[in-house]
Amino acid sequence: PYEKPPQKTGPWLWSSARQVWPAALSGLIFSPLWGAADALLPVLLAATLDKFIFPVPSALSDFWYWLLFGFALASRPVMIFIAGGFTYFLFHTKYQLLITRQSHNHMLKQSWSYFQNEFAGRVSNKVMGAGRSSQEVILSTIDAVAYVLAFAIVAISILSLVSFWFMLPLLIWLIVYVAMIIVI
Repeated sequence: PYEKPPQKTGPWLWSSARQVWPAALSGLIFSPLWGAADALLPVLLAATLDKFIFPVPSALSDFWYWLLFGFALASRPVMIFIAGGFTYFLFHTKYQLLITRQSHNHMLKQSWSYFQNEFAGRVSNKVMGAGRSSQEVILSTIDAVAYVLAFAIVAISILSLVSFWFMLPLLIWLIVYVAMIIVI
């Protein structure tokens, strides 16, 4: 059954992403881990400086240091590799072909006068570019929001261990960021 696609950009993106939502949400698994790993890098730097400036011989502190060091150095490249694989195989291959096919089917339903008033190159460019461009918008949005929220939550947690007053500006920024996402 043929369904005419929505005319507005937001509803069209939503109706397109809804068709492959499990693949689109795979970004919500890896982007927060990536953001947490990036937020822990300053902690790793501080731990490294403390370890070499004020050496304290302790097996427990060495264990936590090397665990943090290993997590920070190994997790980021591994997460980038896995997230890239998931995104490519789950989302890129399905989504772009699906939207291109649906756009092509929609073009076949148009009247002859529609094609007489448009250049053939413009029509084919729109059909072929719809899948790729909407895929980039959806993935960029999911990655950016999940990454920033995870980074901010980990950073707020780390700053709360130091002082409430260090945490307060970042907490205010996070509230404003979430409010802007909801409003816009």
